[in-house]
Formats: sequence, C-alpha cells, structure tokens
Amino acid sequence: MEKKHLLILGDRNSGKTELILELLSHSTRPVYGFYTYSDQPDSSGRHNIYIRSARCPGTPMSPANHIGSCNGRQRSVNSRIFETLGIEYLKSRPEGIILMDELGFMEASSPKFCSAVLSCLEGDTPVLAAVKNHRGTQFLECVINHPKAAVYPIELCSREDIHRMLLAQVESWN
Repeated sequence: MEKKHLLILGDRNSGKTELILELLSHSTRPVYGFYTYSDQPDSSGRHNIYIRSARCPGTPMSPANHIGSCNGRQRSVNSRIFETLGIEYLKSRPEGIILMDELGFMEASSPKFCSAVLSCLEGDTPVLAAVKNHRGTQFLECVINHPKAAVYPIELCSREDIHRMLLAQVESWN
C-alpha cells in the first residue's frame, strides 16, 4: 500500500513544527487542519494549550479554543473543543493538505476526535502531522502504525536530513 501521509514523530522542542512550516512553504495546495499553541507557563509550570485553524493561525487564544492545560504531570482536557472545533478543522477538500500540529496525549482523550483523525488517515487527501513521541497511548500507536502513513522520527540534529527527504514528497502533492 502506498504511504500517502507524512508523520513527523518527536519529543517536545525537537523541531516538528518548524519542519512542517518549512515543508508547507513549498506547497501550492490550500492547508486545512489545525495548529496547537501553548502560552507561557505560570510559576507552577502549568501552561494552557489552544487549538487554531490552519486557515486562520492568528486566531486569539481564548476560552473558545482552549483545549486544556498541563504542567508535565497533571493535565486537564476540554474534550468538547476537540469534538467541535477540532473535528471542524479536520474537514478538508480534496485539493488541500490536512495539517495536524500536533497529535499527543490530550487529543487521545476525545474518542470522536480520534475517530476523525483516523478517518483522515484512511482518506486520499494528504496529511502532514506532528506527532508527540508518547509511546503507550493507544490512539498515538494507531496513528503511528497506520498503513497509509510514513513515520519520520526527528531530533534537532536530524531535522535537515528529514527536510531533504520529505521535500520531494510535499512538492509532489502540488
């Protein structure tokens, strides 16, 4: 089976998002999907996480797109946002690319959102996704092992090599 989708697997701050942005700069197709953003941690290390449309990445961080908070050990997740905005952002048109930046343990808390992600991976619209290297999460294992997805583990020292490998694939989507 042809590997239609590209998954960049890495730890926090490994350069997944930067690589995706570089790759997308070589695409002429419209981008659908989502980005996640974190605000600055407070004194306890807790930071809030928000989801934004790839079509409107400048959307302000607000309660309307707040998906949860985390301090490394404890987390809270707003599944309702994944099941409304998150699923809406995953809707695409065949001429586009579906961006998922990023998939992690928070997304796994919403079965409806997980189903929408896996449905995108079953489809023919190309998916470019950053996936948190968080082994042992059933949802992430399903994503990483999807038969239509090629997985590229990333570290800061390998980012340029992976960029060169994936650039031809992204350009072929044009």
